[in-house]
This record gives sequence, structure tokens and C-alpha cells, in this order.
Amino acid sequence: MIFALAGCRGGPTPPPADLHPDPGYQRVAPAGLGFSVDLPEGWSAAGGSPQTELTLAKPGEPWQFTLAERTPGEKETVGEATDALQEALLKSLAGGSARMIAREEQRTGWLPGRLIQAEAHGGQRLIALWLGAYRRRVYALATAGPPTAQLGMREALDHAIATLRPG
Repeated sequence: MIFALAGCRGGPTPPPADLHPDPGYQRVAPAGLGFSVDLPEGWSAAGGSPQTELTLAKPGEPWQFTLAERTPGEKETVGEATDALQEALLKSLAGGSARMIAREEQRTGWLPGRLIQAEAHGGQRLIALWLGAYRRRVYALATAGPPTAQLGMREALDHAIATLRPG
């Protein structure tokens, strides 16, 4: 029993790097971003700047997946960096302004984070954005697409959150 308690003291721990993706999933580790996630097979880079954010697309899917990260500036807190990244990504994913539907602190997988749901273009575009921080680095995973794709978007997002591995 003592050994079990001793292993819990270190805080959140990412999944091991040698753990292979589940069947039907692929490990995505974009050059320029310092982390990887597991996404359903078939997703590949479709745009963005590999140094700040990367957009992924899959043929036949009406929605996109975005990966981003940010390190807080010298005089910036992790919370301020998280808020700034949230604001920038919501604007980028919405193609303008977005209306926040829900915001909650939650834990999916190993790392606690903030889940934002928003809509844009009069409800024609749904955005799910997750932000979490680990060792003074803010990670963001997001999906954006039509409301009819919500189930697939959330399944992929939840799986990616649970398999996030800092580089």
C-alpha cells in the first residue's frame, strides 16, 4: 500500500511514449510543436504555422482538428498565456467572432484542463477547444465544423486529450 501512495505524489503524468496508439488511431507529432496526440487514422496537415498551430484535415470529414501550444512570456503567468491562446484560437477557428456556449474546468485523461464550446456564423460552425498546462507550457487541442459533426469531433478531441504526450 505504501508503494501505491508514493507513486501518486508527482502530479499529472503523461502516458508513456512507448505506448502504441489504439487500433484505428495514429500518433500525430507535428514538426515545430513540442507534443504528440493520437487521432483517428487518415488525418494529415492541412494548414497553419507549424511553429504555433497546425490544422489537420481528413478527406471526407466536414470538420478540422487544430493543435497549438504556447509558452508564457517572462512576465506572463500560465493563466494569462492560457487566456491569450484561447482568445486567439477562438477567433482563428471561428473566422471572426465566436459566441461562447459553455466553459468548464474538466479532466479527460491525465491532464486537467479547460473545455470551451462556442459557435460562429449564426450556429453554422461549432468549436470545441481544450486548453491544459503542464510544466509552464500551454497545450491547445480544438475541433471546428458543422454541428452535425459534433459527435465525431468530441470523440476525436477526447481521445487526443487523453493521449497528449509532451515532447
